[in-house]
Amino acid sequence: MTMDITLAAIGFGIGFLIPLFSLRFGKFMPADAGTSLSYMFHIPHFPRLDKKLLKKWGRLFAGCVLSGVFAAAALYYLDYTVGDEYSSAALAVYVFLLGLLAHIDWRTMYLPDVLTIPLLLFGFYFANDYDECVAGALYGYFMPTLVAALVCRFKADCFGGGDVKILAALGAWLGIIGVSAAIVLSVVVFILMLLVTRKKSGPYGPAICFGAFIVFAHADAIADIVNALCSAD
Repeated sequence: MTMDITLAAIGFGIGFLIPLFSLRFGKFMPADAGTSLSYMFHIPHFPRLDKKLLKKWGRLFAGCVLSGVFAAAALYYLDYTVGDEYSSAALAVYVFLLGLLAHIDWRTMYLPDVLTIPLLLFGFYFANDYDECVAGALYGYFMPTLVAALVCRFKADCFGGGDVKILAALGAWLGIIGVSAAIVLSVVVFILMLLVTRKKSGPYGPAICFGAFIVFAHADAIADIVNALCSAD
C-alpha cells in the first residue's frame, strides 16, 4: 500500500511539472541543447495580480493537476505491466520524458535535443538487453533516414530531425520490433488526430509518444503476435 502511494505521488509530481517545463520551452524554441538547458529553469516574477492573470494561472494550475493525474495513472499502469523488468526510476524517467516531449511538440512543433538525447542515453542505462538496445537505436535512426532519402523527391522533409532522434531513442527502449510497432500505431493515432482537428498536418511527436507508451507496456504481447505471424508464414 505504501509503495502504491509513493508511486502515485511520484507520478503526480512529474506530471505536474510537465506543463510548466513545456511552457518554458515554448518561450525560446527552437534552440540548441545548451541554450535549452540554460533557459528551461525559470523563477517566475510575481507582478501585481489582476483577474486576467489569475485566470491564466488558474488554467495553468488546472492543466498541471490534470497532467499529474494522467502521469500517476500512466506510471502505475507501467509498474503493473512491466514493473518486474524495470525499476520505478526507469519507468518514471520514461513517463516524464515521453510526456514532456509530447507536450512540447504539441505546443511548439519541436522535439528538443536536450530531451531526445537523454531519452536515448537512459534507454542504454536501463537496458535489459544491450544487443537489442543498440540494434533498436540504430534501426530507429537509419530507418526513417532511408525512408526520407527515398521519398524526398516527392515530399521533402517528411521526417523532421527531432522525429528521427526520438525514434532512435525509442529504439533503445523498445528494440527493433517494438519501435516498428510504435511507428505503425503512431501513424494510426496521427491520422485520427488530423481527422479530429480537421487539419492537413500537425505535430507527430504526441502520436509517436503515445504509440511508444502502449508498446512499452505490452512489449511481450506484441512480440508474441509478431512471432505468431512469422510462424504462420
